Amino acid sequence: AHAKASESRVALVVGNANYQHAPRLASPGSDAEDIARALGTLGFDVTLKRDTPLEGLTQALAEFAEKSAKADFSIVYFAGYSLNAGIDGYLIPIDARLATPDAFRAETITLRAAMLQVAGARVLGIVILDAQRGNPFPAKLGRQDSSRDFEIPAGSGLDASRNAVVFFANEPSKTS
Repeated sequence: AHAKASESRVALVVGNANYQHAPRLASPGSDAEDIARALGTLGFDVTLKRDTPLEGLTQALAEFAEKSAKADFSIVYFAGYSLNAGIDGYLIPIDARLATPDAFRAETITLRAAMLQVAGARVLGIVILDAQRGNPFPAKLGRQDSSRDFEIPAGSGLDASRNAVVFFANEPSKTS
């Protein structure tokens, strides 16, 4: 039964603590390990990533999307820095400099992109954003064009809101 559950439950757990261009965060590494362990005991096939740069995070999400599409339940857990502007959210990899407002487009992963990775699950996809939401970076984020989000092929039937929910550590407009 446990082996069968592992095939239908997948999780990507990311704990980013050691940022190259922002203050170190104390808890994301241990929080991610705790979550990964707990999900493993619940029968999830867990991929744990620590201190992940943009290229590694992009690759991990792409690989996870393939697993998620074959799973009944899919979870992305992210602990680290994140920022929000309006309804858009951004997951910050450890190598982000974010020196200018345009850098957000090139140096982050959108919350929508993470939602797309779990939305392919047959029953339910969950994104858990357990992130520090203050902005320690030089650039200040205004409303951004989210057109660079992962494109959804026309007629694919894939919708970031289909079977996907997001949980935040606090209200989207609040700093944790």
